[in-house]
Amino acid sequence: MENIKYELIRSRRRTVRIEINEAGVPVLRVPLRTTLKQAQELIERNRGWIEKHMAIVKARREEAAKLPPLTPEDIRQLADKALEYIPPRVKYYAGI
Repeated sequence: MENIKYELIRSRRRTVRIEINEAGVPVLRVPLRTTLKQAQELIERNRGWIEKHMAIVKARREEAAKLPPLTPEDIRQLADKALEYIPPRVKYYAGI
């Protein structure tokens, strides 16, 4: 069984969080006192979830790579649609 390479972030938190970043790398966020051994055990215990989600991210990146790049005209059309849609939504939610 191959070791999973991951990024370890220690912070002043009480809980553990595992996420897969845009590059498809697992990020393990843990409390400051978590040891490397404990972190590795968390990774191993959640191996199935991590591998499943790494595959999902990889598949999404491959699909995105197949899409043609946006042209300046495409970008202009999207910006026009955003200008039609966003201001009324902001006005609506600003009143709430």
